[in-house]
Amino acid sequence: MKKVPPSESRRKVLVSVWTPLLGRVNEIAESVFLKRDAFLDTVFRSEAALIGSEIPAPGNSDLTRAFLENQLKTLAPLTPVSLNLSAETIEAINAACKSRNIPRDCFINRTLLFLCGGRNDLWEPLLPDINWDDYFEELRMGDGNVDPFEIVAAQQWGVLHAIADTFEKNPFWLVRAALELARRDTRDETLFLHRVIVPTDFLPSPKGKHWQYKGFNCYLPDDEVVDLTIPVPTRPALAEVFRQLMATPRKSK
Repeated sequence: MKKVPPSESRRKVLVSVWTPLLGRVNEIAESVFLKRDAFLDTVFRSEAALIGSEIPAPGNSDLTRAFLENQLKTLAPLTPVSLNLSAETIEAINAACKSRNIPRDCFINRTLLFLCGGRNDLWEPLLPDINWDDYFEELRMGDGNVDPFEIVAAQQWGVLHAIADTFEKNPFWLVRAALELARRDTRDETLFLHRVIVPTDFLPSPKGKHWQYKGFNCYLPDDEVVDLTIPVPTRPALAEVFRQLMATPRKSK
């Protein structure tokens, strides 16, 4: 992927982000001394390039798109945010969302959610049947389709180099590599990062709120839209990470 130089034309793009999530993103960026928008520019561009390979054509129906937009709106408060992104990234996001009929702000919020979550507080609760330890060990030993040198290099090279290299290529490459091995073993062709479904009510809404967490999805089959009567069990670990996201961001000293 071509690197976008700082001098390249950039534009302000107005998006709506779930307020607790935005606070968490800002806190993380500040704590590791990252320029938030420059960092997100690379992440969004990388993720947009992978949408077409993970979500089947033609993507969402118009019914599903309207449903996802409405679900995101239930996550009030949403904060309007002006992001300073490169023209290349804006075009990539718009093209990817158009090709699969995805609400742009759902793509933005989902990507930010994945940035804030990790294996223990996000992926294991969402995908409880994946043998993460076995797959990571297989990748480390070089039996998978990922070069094991990349895993070692990410740990041994300088932190800034590892951050830049990882997010330039694929921000969630290790999770994707594990999902590829899981597809091999289970023959489950839904195990792609942007097809993992965040359930409607995996976490109880706070008093007075009516949050519908399916707004964090980029893609849903139509039957997920019309059948909202099936109860979804609460994931305790996800409840905890979202309680943390709701906490007031701490200022760096």
